[in-house]
Amino acid sequence: MRLVLRHPPGAGRERAGQWPPGPDPHSGGLRGGGVSHRTRCGHLHRGSAGGHRRRRRLPGRHRRHGRHPATRGGTDPPARLGAHPRPRHRTGSAHRAADPFRRAAELLLGRRGGGRRGVRRCGGAAPRRPPPAAHGHPPPSCGGPRTATDHARSNPRVRQEKATLTETSEQLSATPPITRPLRVLAVTNLWPEQGSYRGIFVHRQVSALRALGHHVDVEVVAQSRGKWDYFTAAPRIRRRARTGNYDLVHVHYGMTAPAARLAGQLPRVLSLYGSDVNAPRQRLMTKLGWGGTRARIYVSRRLAETAGDPAGHVVANGVDFQLFQPGDRSAARRQLGITPTAKVVLFGADPARPVKGYDVFRDVLAELRRRDGSVQELILSAPGQPEAELVRKYDAADVLLFTSRPGSEGSPTVVKEATAMGLPVVTVDVGDAADILADVRPGAVVRFPADPLVGPARTQLVADLADQVWAVLASGVRADGREKSSWLDERLVAGRIAEIYRAVLGS
Repeated sequence: MRLVLRHPPGAGRERAGQWPPGPDPHSGGLRGGGVSHRTRCGHLHRGSAGGHRRRRRLPGRHRRHGRHPATRGGTDPPARLGAHPRPRHRTGSAHRAADPFRRAAELLLGRRGGGRRGVRRCGGAAPRRPPPAAHGHPPPSCGGPRTATDHARSNPRVRQEKATLTETSEQLSATPPITRPLRVLAVTNLWPEQGSYRGIFVHRQVSALRALGHHVDVEVVAQSRGKWDYFTAAPRIRRRARTGNYDLVHVHYGMTAPAARLAGQLPRVLSLYGSDVNAPRQRLMTKLGWGGTRARIYVSRRLAETAGDPAGHVVANGVDFQLFQPGDRSAARRQLGITPTAKVVLFGADPARPVKGYDVFRDVLAELRRRDGSVQELILSAPGQPEAELVRKYDAADVLLFTSRPGSEGSPTVVKEATAMGLPVVTVDVGDAADILADVRPGAVVRFPADPLVGPARTQLVADLADQVWAVLASGVRADGREKSSWLDERLVAGRIAEIYRAVLGS
């Protein structure tokens, strides 16, 4: 005698993880024999030929809302006898249905809302073999496909959620802009330390923001702590961001972006200055850290194009027009020990930094001295000198010669300071120098040759720079840059930065 155990219809597939039972391509109906599939209108679609064929409608108002009176908070009908319990974990459409705001957002975006599991929309994928007409069941049709818009019209709860979400969006869009002073944490690896001028433009921007009434704290990364601080500064920045009651974090320079990325939930603004985009290794660090930033600021349009970020803001570094204004040239030369008849060519950086191109400057100066022996150089940078000394050197010089390497500059500060001082500038085409000097006379921007700066190409660059400097020295006049570069005033630049802050906080 052999006993045969018969499982409930579809039990084997349910244990194999195939729940709920789906369409059976071989039988034209549903897996599991007698499992039914209900439409939104209440029709009961039958799968296989065996089992009961009956039509059942949900009573009264529950039919309209897709609820059963026996279910208090959910949308499932009472479990059939012998059927396996439906899993209650919320994944996929069930999770979307459980979150009314997410569901309303999907309706606003035109997506189909997540209905209850086991329910097919009218007009969807119907069984291949419809119930025969002999049993008196009408075909499962309710007038065409049912979309998310139709579902919203038929469900008052979804309509109310949609109206609430729309009203909230309108209120957010009508929120007045933030006008109070802001609290900002500036994270940077560019900051003057021990009398140096490294990152002086960041220091001036912070000072200008403070002058506008904003509270700005500075967290310096690397520099005196060493390069390993790029990888170990994240906990320090995160702790300070949590305890400082800040509105946002402003990251200056891409090398500090990875550490500042872990600063928590505060909005981040990233400013990029040149080598953090142009130098391959530094660009990699920048890319690792700029994810999630709410705004990116570039100091020149060329830098934004190189980064492939046309949506980035372009805000050049500002200049203190109150500090850098023309003075008495004779007094400046007398204080520096320069004769009145000397032709002074100013080098605007530290000669020890290779990226500033002092070797090219030296060769140009040698060519000029062959033409006129009274030509002499003046070095702008010096450790520990006050800013008043910078102004004095700008006054004493006849021309600024700027020779930085290609791709090493974003918005050269010395070019803008010299322009504000009325000092003529001859520069290679780096950063936004061409934009700053577009309408300034006298002055010149010399393009780099297509070939690398070796051999004939370098000789040609030196000759072109020498010709332009000689033309400026021969004119003997000051430039008109101060009148044409008033947009570089650091107070206006700081106001533009504050506008970006408020736009980020209001978005």
